[in-house]
Amino acid sequence: MRAVALCILGLLDKLDSLIKVLCIVIVGAMTCVVVAQVVFRYFFANPLTWTEELSRYLLVWGAFLAGSSLVKRQENMFVDFFINKLSPAKLRLVKLFTHAVTFCFLIFLLYYAYKVIPRIAMRQLTPALGIRMFYVQVSIIIGLGLMILQTVRVFLADLLDKGA
Repeated sequence: MRAVALCILGLLDKLDSLIKVLCIVIVGAMTCVVVAQVVFRYFFANPLTWTEELSRYLLVWGAFLAGSSLVKRQENMFVDFFINKLSPAKLRLVKLFTHAVTFCFLIFLLYYAYKVIPRIAMRQLTPALGIRMFYVQVSIIIGLGLMILQTVRVFLADLLDKGA
């Protein structure tokens, strides 16, 4: 059992490395798009119509992908005033409970995102780019799925007392 859990931890670490590279590419693309918009607007007096929309959608993708890395490193916001006063054994139980609640909440969100997004987003087109909103909003489904996987990873790491 421990060997399987350690294998899962390793695979999820590799997935997180891939997500980091994708986020770097997304931020780089977003920067290039915004710089192109500034150049075309102020130097050529001919602003591009699609850059603002593309940068917004890249930001959405980047945010949901990066969310899984935040879950893995447990860098999401929380108040730790009371938690820091707990004994190590109680702290471990609180962490495991928190991971379980987070897992359930993410499953709830994923269920409704999977149920609603394909029905609505397949009919909508983006105004400037003319692509289906599904390609933007599927980032929610993928991001939640990745967050669920990383929540399982953090749960297993805490269960095995291995650092996240």
